[in-house]
Amino acid sequence: MFIKAIFTDYKENFYSFGEKHSNYILIKLFTNPGIENWFQYSKKLYKRNRYLYSAERHQKIDLKNTYYVEKIKDSLNNRWGLIKKTLQEMEKIKYQIPFKIPEEFDFDQKTLNTLHRFFTYNAAWRQSNIKTENPFDKNFRIPQNYNKKSFFYLIDQINKNVHFLEKYTVPGPNRIFVEENHPLEYLYFKIIEEDFEKYLNFNPEEYQNNYNFLNLNYENIVTLDASILGKSILQSFMEQDDPTCWDCQGRHCSTGGFMIYTNDQLKKIYTSTQFQDWIKKYNLESSEIPYEFSIGYVQEQSTSLKSLLTQQLIRLEYID
Repeated sequence: MFIKAIFTDYKENFYSFGEKHSNYILIKLFTNPGIENWFQYSKKLYKRNRYLYSAERHQKIDLKNTYYVEKIKDSLNNRWGLIKKTLQEMEKIKYQIPFKIPEEFDFDQKTLNTLHRFFTYNAAWRQSNIKTENPFDKNFRIPQNYNKKSFFYLIDQINKNVHFLEKYTVPGPNRIFVEENHPLEYLYFKIIEEDFEKYLNFNPEEYQNNYNFLNLNYENIVTLDASILGKSILQSFMEQDDPTCWDCQGRHCSTGGFMIYTNDQLKKIYTSTQFQDWIKKYNLESSEIPYEFSIGYVQEQSTSLKSLLTQQLIRLEYID
């Protein structure tokens, strides 16, 4: 199984007067049932959905720049207002919110961690048998005029706005460590699929693919993206979250997207003293960490991966 990604250079195309200049990368996928299932699932989604390609570097926000902060202040307040409005709507349907949030966005990652976990635990509860006790309010029941999907769309407003705001929190020591020592850049292929019910769920055997990342010796390993209910271990580390919580336990599911890091900085983060000390605080061993769900590696490429950071994806080809 292979996935071929074909690119066109913006500048070359502009000056070539219609002549096509393309580059490609060929991804060789590992052979096991979980990845084979993912391949067929991703191929079907790709045929009926839009694909979003982005080349990204981890964004460092300068909160000391008062001009910049003032410029984005209205946007941040609007996002924070949507979170408050959602919590108020939940209270209207008799949900007892067990925590208080500030009147204005406080730029504190801990605040967003609380809100994000509130979303993930409620989303999982909504997916399961909702006759069971709610994780935050044991007396809450979804009203009869609501259905499960309506409840999800309500709480998902918290999720979406938290993900926007988390880029602007005051960096903690782990995020500073990554930004200053191991800046990340990657090619990101994501399917535009909004229906949470269409996620591919992994069984316990398939889930074990989360644990082999550090044991692989290939360059440019391809991993699943973090479109999951919860956080990847990398995000948990950078946001000083609790890696023992079930929503910080790797890829239990997928929406068909994948990522390719252009350098080896990710492995350097995971093997660093900073990361190892962090997991020891939670009495975890390195072998117990679901680092990444690895699905393959770049077998061939017509140019360097770094050069593709400025190019446009034309199409993907799924090759059985």
